[in-house]
Amino acid sequence: MPPDPSAMDAAIAALLEGDPELTAMCPGGVFYGVAPQDVEDRVIVFVLEEHRGTPMFGGNAFEDFLYSIQAIAPGTAGEPVREANARIGWLLAPDQIFTTLQPAGYAVVHVQAQYDHPVPELDVMNLDARWQLRGGHYQITVQPAVVPAIKGA
Repeated sequence: MPPDPSAMDAAIAALLEGDPELTAMCPGGVFYGVAPQDVEDRVIVFVLEEHRGTPMFGGNAFEDFLYSIQAIAPGTAGEPVREANARIGWLLAPDQIFTTLQPAGYAVVHVQAQYDHPVPELDVMNLDARWQLRGGHYQITVQPAVVPAIKGA
């Protein structure tokens, strides 16, 4: 049975939530998609933007997951999100990711990061409020931990 792709979401969440340095920088929590409306502290938000498989021998030989991961902070100071973004980059760096990210049913093969330029956002509910965002896109390539048997072999 092939691995469940949602295991990658769970592994990303576990990685981000399980790092004491990152949770100290963003005590508001880690959220998939969007943070709740009532959050007023620094948070991490991640979302799966794309998932593609490379079919081979009746299954996927490799799968690519493209995640957007952002640190978000209220106010006009950009330093908290810069620090959090640097920590996320370290956790997902090519020399770290093989030990930091453990998706069930998968083995991490490669990661490629592309950082976004920060753009402050207005709060549509309070036009005097500002939010600082800093993050990037991470393409993570994995392969199933167990290779499916070739039919007829």
